[in-house]
Amino acid sequence: WNNFGAGPDSTLTNLLWSDQTASGVNMRVQNAPGGWGNSTGDPMFDGYSYSYGGNITVTLSNLPAGTYDVYLYGHGNADNQNSVFVINGQTKQTAVGPYWNNNQLANGGWLENNHYVIFHTVQAFAGGPLTVTVTAGVSGYTLINGMQLISVPASPSNTTVVSLTASPSNGGTVNGGGTFYIGSQVQISATPNSGWTFIG
Repeated sequence: WNNFGAGPDSTLTNLLWSDQTASGVNMRVQNAPGGWGNSTGDPMFDGYSYSYGGNITVTLSNLPAGTYDVYLYGHGNADNQNSVFVINGQTKQTAVGPYWNNNQLANGGWLENNHYVIFHTVQAFAGGPLTVTVTAGVSGYTLINGMQLISVPASPSNTTVVSLTASPSNGGTVNGGGTFYIGSQVQISATPNSGWTFIG
């Protein structure tokens, strides 16, 4: 676990992977000045950071480029203290209702869209941040208990091939082709041979 305390603007550096090795990834949490606890008996839900009257921003930097499933956990100590999460314009929220009794969570009774939400196949670009915005739930509180990232292996369903060809072939060289995650940014280049120029 990477444990994080409440604060108006705090950074946790060099997060640990699940095997406890250092990742080089940093996490910055902004506008989460409060910290509180649930009595669930479950370490993911027993503590949370919160704000009232504003959004919380969680920014991951130095994340390796790739595709991730992002799991977000969020609920306070009352039935109406759910969480609303936004990644890349997509919104998901945990449930309002009697889902938070100790026995249910202690016995592994987590349910997607009740206790946590998943944003599937989120793209992380080299050098770019991954940002999660947490907005107020029904109670007016904005809160987050935790998050997990699971790397999604490249497969034909989430990658595409960029093929580059110089035409005519003696006119120059092209570089930057390959297999890339769909939606990622790709840098390509073309260099004319001596006596050739680009037009148009």
